[in-house]
This record gives sequence, C-alpha cells and structure tokens, in this order.
Amino acid sequence: MSGPDARALRESGVGPRRTRVAILAALSIVFSLFAVPATADVAPSDLRAAETLAGEAAARLRAAEGDMAAGERRLSRLEDSLYSVADRLKRQDDEIVEGRAEARDRIARMYMTAGGSNTSVLLGLGRITDLPAHIAYLGALADQDREFVNQLAASRSDLERLQDIIEESVVEQEAAVADLAAVVEERRAELEAAWAQVSSVEAQWQRQEDERRAREQAELLRQEEEERRRQEAVEQARKEEEERKQAALAAMQAAAAAASALGWKPGAGVAPWRPLVEEYFPPELVEDALSVMYCESLGDPLALNRYSAASGLFQHLPYYWPSRSKAAGWEGADIFDPEANVAVAAWLVNRTIVVEKREPWGHWVCKP
Repeated sequence: MSGPDARALRESGVGPRRTRVAILAALSIVFSLFAVPATADVAPSDLRAAETLAGEAAARLRAAEGDMAAGERRLSRLEDSLYSVADRLKRQDDEIVEGRAEARDRIARMYMTAGGSNTSVLLGLGRITDLPAHIAYLGALADQDREFVNQLAASRSDLERLQDIIEESVVEQEAAVADLAAVVEERRAELEAAWAQVSSVEAQWQRQEDERRAREQAELLRQEEEERRRQEAVEQARKEEEERKQAALAAMQAAAAAASALGWKPGAGVAPWRPLVEEYFPPELVEDALSVMYCESLGDPLALNRYSAASGLFQHLPYYWPSRSKAAGWEGADIFDPEANVAVAAWLVNRTIVVEKREPWGHWVCKP
C-alpha cells in the first residue's frame, strides 16, 4: 500500500481534537448565555429558550449523523472498488502467467511439428526452402506474444496506480469518517448538555412553582386564620356587647328598684333624693347639690346622655367612674345606683375643696 497508513492517520486525532475543542468552546459560550442561576427566578420564556436550544442541538446531531452515514457509505464504495481492483490485478497476474505459458507452448509445438528444434534438423529433412518462412513465423509469434504480455503488464501497471489512488482515497475517507464520528459524538454531548439544561430549568421552574403554591397556600391559610379570628372577635364582641347590654339593663332595673325603694317615681324631680343628699353632703352644700342634680338629670337616676354617656343622678362619666367609685369606697357599684351615684358625687366635691383647693362644682357643667 503506497498511501499513508489509515490507522496512523486516525489515531493522530488531529481533525477530531480540533473539532472537539471548537464545539466545546461554542457550547460553553451558548449555555453561558442561556444558563439561569440557581437562585434566580425563571420564566416560561427561559424554559422555551432552553427547549429551543435542545431542538437546535437535536437537529445538528441528526445532520451530523447523516453526514457520517454518507461518509461511511462512500468509504464502503471505495473499499468495494479497492477489492474489485485487487481482484482484477489477481486475474491479470493469472492471465500474464497463462499468456507466457501459451507462448512457450506454441513455439515448442512448432519445433515438434517441424521435426526438430534447430536449423540442421530442418535442413536434413530436405525442407530447406521452408526455413525462412518458419523463422519469420516464429518471430511473428514471439512478437505477438511479447506484445500481448506487454499489454497485460501495462494494464496491470494502470490497475496498480488505480489501486494506489483508491487506497489513498480510502485512507482519506477513513479519516473523514473518524472526524465525522467525532462531530457526532460532540453533537450528542451537546444535545445531552442541552437536555440537561432543559431539565435544570424545568426543575428550577418546578421548585419555583412549588414555592409559589406553598406561599399561596400559606397566605390562604393565614387569611383563613385571620378571618376565623376576626369572626371569633366579632362574635366575642357581640357577646360582650349583649352581656353589657344585659348587665346595663339589669343594673338599670336594679337602680330603678332601689330608687323605687327610696320613694322615687318618674317625674318626681329631686325631692325624693333629699334624705340621701343630706346623708352624704355637708348641710351647707345640700341645696347646691340638689340644684346641680336637677340641672344634670332632673332627679332621674336612670338618666343617660347619649352623646357623652354621662349617667345617673349626678351624670358621672363612665371613663372616670371605676377609679372614682373605688376611691369613694364604692368599688364595683353600678353607675346608675342612686346611693352610689350620690356618694361618689359627695366624695368628688369634698376632694375638689380639700385637695384641689377650688370651688366645689368644678367637675360639673351645671352650677348651683
């Protein structure tokens, strides 16, 4: 084989290595452009972009596999041609051998037919006149056989040159197929990397969607819990309001009963309360106290100001009532209790005079 050794050319790997380096460099650039950081949010467009890259990689792989298949078919045809030329060379070798043998046989038969193998024998037979013809015929036969053998040799030389050309083509095609196989390998690696990127983006998208749904579920649960608590608070407030109303009604009924026990009747004014006022106020302030009571409530122990919520005979404000009733010794008493209302008013007047050092009725709008 006069061409370069096919195995040495393939094992050198010059073509495949250069192809591999170029493809890996391109892959690194492409996937770096479309890679999504693990901590970043992904959008449907990111997934579509990754799938598009995978589709393009699959198309390149199919194209490379097609090129390699075509290269293998051409290599197979070249090998078939090489086998055919080798077979023809063998047949021509056989023809040359056979031609030379036939030439020798013809000359031998002529000598044998003539009865001898030299000129003296021919002359001895009395056929001297035929000698030139025999010599010319033998020369013609030799030239004919020589030309035949030379033609076969020339044809064989042409076939050997053709064989060398085909062998070189086979070596080149084997190297080309090796390069194409390397391209197919890299295209397959590119496709695997592309699908790995698709899987990575899909996994990240799924994690993101799971987290989003988890957040939505948590928010829904939080809202439901918040609504449950709000409803409970509303219900509790309703119950408390109902209890407060019931307690207020009961207190007012108790206050009305207490007032009735003290001789009060609706429209009776402040006169029924004089004994109670005289019991808690000093004598010099009894008339003033009755005057303020009349101005504030007209002597109605159940009087309630709908704007300020001031309540009872002396219209105490509910905001101050707990602390003042406690200080006056009436802790827990209802604001509508006539006796408690009068007693706390007397305590407040006394505190105003003694502690605050000002006129007795400074805490009331109405004055004596």
